[in-house]
Amino acid sequence: MVESRVVDREADEQDSHKEKMNLRRQDFARLKSVGFQHGAIVVAIMTLWASANAWAQQTGMILAEGVSIAGGFFAGVALAFLFHEWGHFSGARLSGSISPVLGQRKSFFMFNFDLEKNSRGQFLAMSLGGPLAN
Repeated sequence: MVESRVVDREADEQDSHKEKMNLRRQDFARLKSVGFQHGAIVVAIMTLWASANAWAQQTGMILAEGVSIAGGFFAGVALAFLFHEWGHFSGARLSGSISPVLGQRKSFFMFNFDLEKNSRGQFLAMSLGGPLAN
């Protein structure tokens, strides 16, 4: 009787470990996908801004100057937003908090911070990560 309980408990622990490993693999796959997408966005932003800037420098046209200035502004805002979000994510992960990458994203927000399972210290680390990344 005692042996069957021990065997059952060991089987439950193995199943739990397998489930945790599967969740970690899924989370890492989602993180790679988000990283690739955000990296592509950074490359696109920088390419568009550099193109507008080169156009302005080569032609000296007022329109080209305006497009370059506007492009630089929007590039700065978009990059600051991305770095800010990655800072929040880094703060959450470095503090050891439960912060899975979202499977279905509707915006740049990329992870879920579980307020009920994480501590105040972890919340503070996640919160401070964003401004520190800027």
